[in-house]
Amino acid sequence: MMPSGSSLSSVVKYQSDGKYRIPAQIVEGAKGMTISCDLPGVCKEDVELQLKENVITITGERKTPNMTDVKMVHQETYLGKLMCKFIIPNTIDTDKIQAHHENGVLTL
Repeated sequence: MMPSGSSLSSVVKYQSDGKYRIPAQIVEGAKGMTISCDLPGVCKEDVELQLKENVITITGERKTPNMTDVKMVHQETYLGKLMCKFIIPNTIDTDKIQAHHENGVLTL
């Protein structure tokens, strides 16, 4: 959880470069703020976090599953590159931000 104080702003809804926006939820409570990003089917190793000038950028990739000897007949999941960005208010100590990836959810 990040310290409480100011709301976070999502600065990217959909990427014009073809990257899908990662669905995210932001909650604030007595202990601070938490960002939860839905990344089902994305391996922990395929997720990257970058903090630069109070902007957190989260990128990942949902890879095409191995489908030997079968053909896709219906698909609703997005495959490919994913990304979202959040502006972190100056009131948050960015050195205390922690990340945890479990069961397809990245939590900051």
